[in-house]
Amino acid sequence: MSYSSPSKLILPHADHIIYSSASCIKQICLPLRQALGINHFSYICVYPNNERIHLSMNADFNEHLYQNIEYYHEQDGLVEVTVTYDSIQTWDMLQSRHLHSDAKKYFNTETGVFFSRKANEYIEYFFYGIPKNNSTSLTKLLTHIDLLMQFGIYFKEVGEKLIIQAKQEPLRLYTPIENYNSYNKIIVDSGAIQQFKKIMNLKRLKKFKLTTKEIECAYLVKEGLSAKIIAGRLNRSHRTIEKHIEMLKKKFYCKTKFSLISLLSKII
Repeated sequence: MSYSSPSKLILPHADHIIYSSASCIKQICLPLRQALGINHFSYICVYPNNERIHLSMNADFNEHLYQNIEYYHEQDGLVEVTVTYDSIQTWDMLQSRHLHSDAKKYFNTETGVFFSRKANEYIEYFFYGIPKNNSTSLTKLLTHIDLLMQFGIYFKEVGEKLIIQAKQEPLRLYTPIENYNSYNKIIVDSGAIQQFKKIMNLKRLKKFKLTTKEIECAYLVKEGLSAKIIAGRLNRSHRTIEKHIEMLKKKFYCKTKFSLISLLSKII
């Protein structure tokens, strides 16, 4: 999905939270930096009117990005968006080739991964980058996808006040997203990484003798979504989803939905 040239640019001022929060976010990311050598983390949340919040541990990178946003838009079509649910991709899959090149040249961020999550009212993106001379290669980073996804949840909990503050002063860069609601259903990423992850997860789930529909439901239950929201995502009735959840609890020997979510988070 592509957009026309920016019709209105409201860029962050010098003391905007996108810059002032960087040191705090760097502290939140400390365990991840120590474990995997991550030198870049960004959280971006985009709304249907294309207002967005952007929090990152890299204030200098953010300043460079927004000072050159029009250039990147012209060169890379930076605002082209592919909305997927729980999509996992490497940085080299992004269309922002010039931005990626600058990240290497000026900020020693060689490569990385990102994943996106689609909710009813927003799309979330979590970006993780590593330097060139790092013991953690991209391949090794991909083996820690579950850890990175769990960190995304952790970041939203620990950084809740920062996210609330950022929502009070959102960025607005481009024209509104058209037909936002048409992306409510899950789109399966056909990339090799996602396929690999899916195959490995299916192998883990096979021993529990889950049906295809139960597996689809399990992925969304793991995210803590309600039966009503899951029903909308999978285009099934609320009652059908409740039956799936009860069957999942039975097959996993879980008495409560909370214990089911906890177990699924360890398996998939």
